[in-house]
Amino acid sequence: ACYVYTPPGYGKDGNRKYPVLYVQHGVGENETGWVWQGKMHHIMDNLIAEGGCEEMLVVANTGYAFTEDGKDDYLPGEFDRVLIEDCIPFIESKYSVRSDRKGRAIAGLSMGSVQAARTAVLHKDVFASFGVFSGAFPITGYDYNGDEYVERPEKLNEDFDLVFAAAGEQEPFWPATLELINDLRSRGARIVTYSCPGYHEWTVWRGCLRAMAKELFRGGKEA
Repeated sequence: ACYVYTPPGYGKDGNRKYPVLYVQHGVGENETGWVWQGKMHHIMDNLIAEGGCEEMLVVANTGYAFTEDGKDDYLPGEFDRVLIEDCIPFIESKYSVRSDRKGRAIAGLSMGSVQAARTAVLHKDVFASFGVFSGAFPITGYDYNGDEYVERPEKLNEDFDLVFAAAGEQEPFWPATLELINDLRSRGARIVTYSCPGYHEWTVWRGCLRAMAKELFRGGKEA
């Protein structure tokens, strides 16, 4: 299940293909979170109206996809497979969107940040940009490894158009995370960061979405 935001001008030009940002919720929530708590439609409408970002679709997908073996660990579960093999093909068959990697981005908050980073690293052929909201960075775990980017930070620039990391300034992990990010920057990595006063909460994540949307899809149309 997913909720889909379309920009106000969507459908007026039948030939236009829009980029897509896929955003994931946190633990204990579902695909409705980015609508009811995240207000993603209001954020995007306002940004587009003021010329602050590219017009895009935003897809809030469910993050729960349990495996058939009955294990209770839903992170990561089958989320990656469902997104790549089910959700994205569905969106690209029903909506007028780009199908190139530079026209797709993924981000998430908390649990969703782990899912977003994992999918981006495992599927660099699918996504050219990713964002981590209130999550450790670079994230390593399960079947993917972000350590290579610590060892060779310039590889982030080779693999991605935009790498975005953000959190609330009162979140305990953020100072250490920012220190690591600044080290990676000093060694050549291009990483965009955002922070604002707050904890692990929606007031922060709304700002994260707004800040990341401003940076996305600045490279132009599909080749």
